[in-house]
Amino acid sequence: MDAIAEKALDKSIEKWEKIVDGKGFDYGARDCALCEEYYYNDEFCVRCPIYLKTGAKYCNKTPYRKWNIHHHNSHFIVSFGRCIKCDECKKLAQEELDFLRSLKPKKKEEN
Repeated sequence: MDAIAEKALDKSIEKWEKIVDGKGFDYGARDCALCEEYYYNDEFCVRCPIYLKTGAKYCNKTPYRKWNIHHHNSHFIVSFGRCIKCDECKKLAQEELDFLRSLKPKKKEEN
C-alpha cells in the first residue's frame, strides 16, 4: 500500500472510531478520505484499498453497505448525518471499523 492510500485509510479509520464512540457522523462519500482520493479522482474506486480487497466498487461487499441500508430502513436516513442511533447501528459501525482496520498493512516483525 502506498503512502497516499495509507494516509486516506488512517483518516477513514479515525472517522469510524469517532462514529463508534458516538462522537462522529457519516456523510457518505462526502466525508470519506478514501472516496476523496479514489472515488472522485480515480475512475470510481479502482485503486481504492477497499476495491482491491473486495473487487466491488462503491463499498459494496463491505459492512458499510449494511450500515447504509440499516439507516435507510430503520432511521429513514439515506445520506445525511448517519450516526449511532441504536444497538444495531453500534454493531454495524464497529464492523465497518474492524473491516477498515483489517486493510492496514501488517507490520513486519523485527528480529
